[in-house]
Amino acid sequence: MLQSSAPASRSASIEISEAQEQLEEALTRNAHLSHLVDALRSQLRTRGGVTHPTPPPNYKNR
Repeated sequence: MLQSSAPASRSASIEISEAQEQLEEALTRNAHLSHLVDALRSQLRTRGGVTHPTPPPNYKNR
């Protein structure tokens, strides 16, 4: 019985390792995106805040 569960346990261990790698990659991407968002917010603050976008030329008031 111990021998038959060894391949399953090895397979589960590989899946856990792959999941950990994917998690680390996702956390790295998240940290990078958070840094970019902070930088953009900082730029908006130094430029006087959020401005209203100009409507496109074909915009019609309804």
